[in-house]
Amino acid sequence: MDLSIVIAMYNVKDYLSNCLDSLINQDLNENEYEVLIINDGSTDGSAEIARKYAREYPQIKVFDQEN
Repeated sequence: MDLSIVIAMYNVKDYLSNCLDSLINQDLNENEYEVLIINDGSTDGSAEIARKYAREYPQIKVFDQEN
């Protein structure tokens, strides 16, 4: 793993897909980087979006914690 990208997430439903799409569309192979999303207790549906991406892209991992 060459690069770890950490995203702190709290109620960013309106922006999360654009952020993750931007990362996925970089000129990197999926085995060269990982995206770690730290869900800080989102209540707006952000967590569901993050988990959807994590199911589709193995380089994305979601960690949930309480706010």
